[in-house]
Amino acid sequence: MWCIGRITAEYRDRMYGLLGLYARPYDAREPVVCVDEKSKQLLRQTRAPSAFEPGRCAHEDCEYRRSGTRNLFVAIEPKGKQRCVEVTARRTKVDFVAFVKHLVETVYAAAFMIHRVLGTRGSQTKIPTDRSSSVGWKQDQLRACHRLSKFLLRTGQRPVPGVKV
Repeated sequence: MWCIGRITAEYRDRMYGLLGLYARPYDAREPVVCVDEKSKQLLRQTRAPSAFEPGRCAHEDCEYRRSGTRNLFVAIEPKGKQRCVEVTARRTKVDFVAFVKHLVETVYAAAFMIHRVLGTRGSQTKIPTDRSSSVGWKQDQLRACHRLSKFLLRTGQRPVPGVKV
């Protein structure tokens, strides 16, 4: 859900920048890739569903047992009509760096510049410099990679009481 507290000059500049990025004609050498993540709970049935019979659907019990969680990293390139999904056991900055590295080195290896549109979640906003060495990249290496540009959204602001938008 998008909560816009107030429309500031910074917010307006970011939104116009994003709209300008989306308005560009498609160029495979400079793809616009939207990156996001989602944590999902895994559920297991505690009772087997009733058998299917002719003229009657199988019945499932609403009782379940929690079986952990998984994280989904998703990259969508709307104009290029492709997406990339990676499932990880955790949602850490190291996992996010590994996902971005996969995008740069494998999925968009032929691209000259990759324009990433990111949300404001913790693992997306700042790439760590210490722990990311385990996946082969450090922050200065990411900055030195001139094929990445970042467009950061600021949408999760809480509404200010008494201020109408």
